[in-house]
Amino acid sequence: MMKAKQLLVIGFLFSLLLLVDAHTTESISEHEENANAKAVTIEDQKQINRGRRSGSGQNRGRRSCDPLYQYLFGVCGRWPFPTTPSPDNPFLPFQPPRSPPRPRPRSPPRPRPRPPPLVPSPPPPRPPPRPRPRPRPTPPPLVPSPPPPPPTPLVPSPPPPSPPPIFLFPSPPPPVLAFPPPLVPSPPPPQPPPLWLPPPVFTLPPPLDEFPPMPPIVWLPPPDVPGQSSPAEDFDLIPP
Repeated sequence: MMKAKQLLVIGFLFSLLLLVDAHTTESISEHEENANAKAVTIEDQKQINRGRRSGSGQNRGRRSCDPLYQYLFGVCGRWPFPTTPSPDNPFLPFQPPRSPPRPRPRSPPRPRPRPPPLVPSPPPPRPPPRPRPRPRPTPPPLVPSPPPPPPTPLVPSPPPPSPPPIFLFPSPPPPVLAFPPPLVPSPPPPQPPPLWLPPPVFTLPPPLDEFPPMPPIVWLPPPDVPGQSSPAEDFDLIPP
C-alpha cells in the first residue's frame, strides 16, 4: 500500500512538472514571436522613412536641376550665373513701355474740425473745517514725597587688638675672616761673578799689492842716422 501511494505521488508530481515545462515553453515562444514581429515592424518603418527621405531628396534634386544643363552635360546641376530673363534681351518679344501712372488729382484738404471751446472746470470743493482739538486734561498736582527717614547713627567699631610686642634681638656680629699673610718671594740664590774673557787677538795678513810691480823699462837707443840728432839727446834737452 505504501509503495502504491508513493508511486501515485511521484506520478502526480511528474505530470505537474511536464505541464509547467510546456506552459513555460509556450510563453517563451510567444514572447519571441512578439519580439520578432516588433522588430519586423520597426525595420519596415525605417525602410518606409528612408524611402520617403530619398524621394524627397530626389524631388529636391530634380527641382534644383536645370533642364538645359542636364541635357547638355548629362549631370544634374545649375549654371554658375543667374538665369532670370534680362529686360535688355533682344530676343524677347517687344513689349511697349509701360506708361507711367497718371497722378491722381489731389483733393483739397479738408478743414480740420476745431476743438470745442474750453469750459473752465468748477473750482474744487473746499474741504470741511477741521474740528478743533480738545483741550488736554491738566495733570493732577504733584504730591511731595515724604522726607526720607534719618539715617541710623553710626556706631564706631571697636579698635583692633594691638599686636603682640615684637622683641628685637641684636644680630650677632659677622665672623671676622682671618686672611693669611701675603707670600713674599724668596730671594734668588747668589750667582757667581761673570767671567770677563779677554778679546781674541786677530792677526792681520800682510796687505796684498793691488798691482804687480812693473817690469823695468829698458830704453834701447835708436840706430844712429847721420845728420839727425838722436832722440835721447832731444829727451835730455826737454826740461823736466
